Amino acid sequence: LIGVSVSSRPTSEASVTPNMMIYWVVSAILCSEGVVAHIQFDGYLEDPLEPLPTDAPPALPAGVCERKRVTPRSEVERYTEKKRCRTYESCWYRTVQKTRTRVVFDTHTEYHCCPGYQALAVGVSMPTCEPICTISCVNAQCVAPGECECLPGFGTKISDHVCKPVCNPECINADCVEDNQCTCWTGFKRDEDQSHKCSPHCSHECVDGYCAKPETCACNASYSLSSNGTVCEPVCTFPCVNGRCVAPDVCECLPGFRKKKKKIT
Repeated sequence: LIGVSVSSRPTSEASVTPNMMIYWVVSAILCSEGVVAHIQFDGYLEDPLEPLPTDAPPALPAGVCERKRVTPRSEVERYTEKKRCRTYESCWYRTVQKTRTRVVFDTHTEYHCCPGYQALAVGVSMPTCEPICTISCVNAQCVAPGECECLPGFGTKISDHVCKPVCNPECINADCVEDNQCTCWTGFKRDEDQSHKCSPHCSHECVDGYCAKPETCACNASYSLSSNGTVCEPVCTFPCVNGRCVAPDVCECLPGFRKKKKKIT
């Protein structure tokens, strides 16, 4: 038994298509085999060689790959079989309902992290994957397997995985630790009027001199450093006889002595 439903569109010779002829032939074959079928056909089937247009699948997140997994399972199928009637029955053939088990294959799509990526969470259908950088990125972010990208404010790349912060103006006697932020070296102190400059620090005041290095005084011109290392004494080109040098090339007489005119005594 087979039922064929055809639309009410005209079926003149000009409207008979090859697809219609194929369905009629298939229907006749199924009927001769005793298979019950019902075919709904309106005469406007798409050509099987021309796939229907479909939207492009959405792009996968970065670092996510997919794979197809095929799983077999058993399925009970009902079918009919035409069997010759017995001699005492008033029929030629009769249709018998039967069942059989067949193996079908289900295809599933699984998502996983691509090589060079690792999952941030497990047990989810769509994982979130992040790139792996074998060498840790310093002041940078791992944006692709083995590839670091400098963070904002760290625009100077000194190696493949290390970025250096940018300070403008450049730090003096200090390290640029963040964007436009200087940290003074040990033994140096930040200048009050220049945040990028650090000057050496001396715990004792340098008299008639200046702090040239941490805890090291240097004398002004025409002065020399005393033995204690913190006081600078004036230098007189000529020795002060019966006197003492109180300023560069200036002698002061000791008590009971007086200075001769136009001569240093």
